[in-house]
Amino acid sequence: MDSIINVILVDDHPLVMEGLRSFLDRDHGIIVLAVFDKAKDLLAQLPSYKVDVIVMDIRMPEMNGFELARSIKAGYESIRLVMLSGYSYEEYQRAAFEIGVHAFVPKNAPYSSIVNAIRQSFLGNILVTERAMQYMNRDRLTRMEHRILQLIAQEQNNQQISDELGISKRTTESHISSILIKLGVDSRVGAVVKGFQNGILNA
Repeated sequence: MDSIINVILVDDHPLVMEGLRSFLDRDHGIIVLAVFDKAKDLLAQLPSYKVDVIVMDIRMPEMNGFELARSIKAGYESIRLVMLSGYSYEEYQRAAFEIGVHAFVPKNAPYSSIVNAIRQSFLGNILVTERAMQYMNRDRLTRMEHRILQLIAQEQNNQQISDELGISKRTTESHISSILIKLGVDSRVGAVVKGFQNGILNA
């Protein structure tokens, strides 16, 4: 038998949360323990609940979703967090995942997507869009990758880069492949352009 997932909903828009609660109540594998319209009220009562997943909005009065997520993670590391937002900016998603949120779902997504996010989060899986993953990886080049990207921007070929850094050509090619994947591009030129756009390279 599948595990029951205990969920708490937090949003200052009651119609949104009641609609979601009504949908979740029809799922026999999910129990909605409570609905809160204020983050501070949730934090005050959280010790009395045995909750697996908290679904929260970003924009709330007094304490926003990011602040709430940090507070929860500081005291309840095992609780999974699903964040809802009317904005799908990659910056928001990046900030959410760095805090420890497991899923970021647009508010206009179908309820089934939110259910999937709850289930995947409960299992410990991270749900992130491809665009957000590229954005989050933008400044995670290793020191060697950053140096190689600088040399690519100086129009050095693979052999010249290898000679400059004292590494094999195969190693250079491996680093370049990693750079392209992390930046979400398919060419050296694209990597340089993205490097300048994201501030990894300086003009």
